Amino acid sequence: MAIATENIQASLKDYLQIIFHRRWFFILPFVIVFCTATIGSFFLPKFYQSSVLILVEEEKPVNPLARELPYLTQGPAPTLAEQLKTLTEKILNYPHLIKLVRDLNLDKGVTDPSAYEKLIYGIRSRTEVKLKAPDVFQISYEDKDPKMARA
Repeated sequence: MAIATENIQASLKDYLQIIFHRRWFFILPFVIVFCTATIGSFFLPKFYQSSVLILVEEEKPVNPLARELPYLTQGPAPTLAEQLKTLTEKILNYPHLIKLVRDLNLDKGVTDPSAYEKLIYGIRSRTEVKLKAPDVFQISYEDKDPKMARA
C-alpha cells in the first residue's frame, strides 16, 4: 500500500477557514488573559509619580577676558554618562536630602538616627534622574502618597 504524497499548498482562504472553525482556540486565551489582567490590576499597589524637566545652562564668565583663561578649558568635555552621574550625585547627595526632609517636615516622629537614615535612603531610592538631552534632564520621584510625590 503506497501513500501518495503531493505538494499541498494552503491559501489564505484555507488559513481563514481554520481560524474560523477553531475560533475558541484563539478567543479563549485572549479572554482569560484580559480577565486575569483586569482583576489583578485591582490588587496592585498604587504609586504616584511626579517629575520635572530642568534645563541646564552653562555658566558664562562675566569678564570677557576670563574666557581665554587656560584653566576653564582644560581636559576633554565630559561624556553624557559622566554628566548624568555628576548631576545625580549633586541632586541626591546627603546634605541636599537632609535639607529636603527638613523643608517638607518629613522628619516629624523620627527620633533615632537609624530611622532617619532609612528615611533618607528611601527618598534616594525612589528618586530617578534621567538625561533627556545634553542640557536637559528629568528628575522623577515615586511614592504611595500623592501629596508626598508632588512635594
